[in-house]
Amino acid sequence: MGPRTPAENTQIMRTGVGFDKVHPMCSVTVTKSCLPPPFKGELPKIMPWPANQSITDHDLDAVYEYLMN
Repeated sequence: MGPRTPAENTQIMRTGVGFDKVHPMCSVTVTKSCLPPPFKGELPKIMPWPANQSITDHDLDAVYEYLMN
């Protein structure tokens, strides 16, 4: 998908939950490109979101602007 809005970026940075669903959880119907338990497929593995929970909105907006330019 394309670029996210500032609000979506803030949500991703604070919670780690992505919108793309690139790595779904394995199930009876999903057996390829999935992550088995105990992994949570909706959490991007490279996003250091626990460290980002306390970043101010202003700073997250600045990160967003930097990444978009």
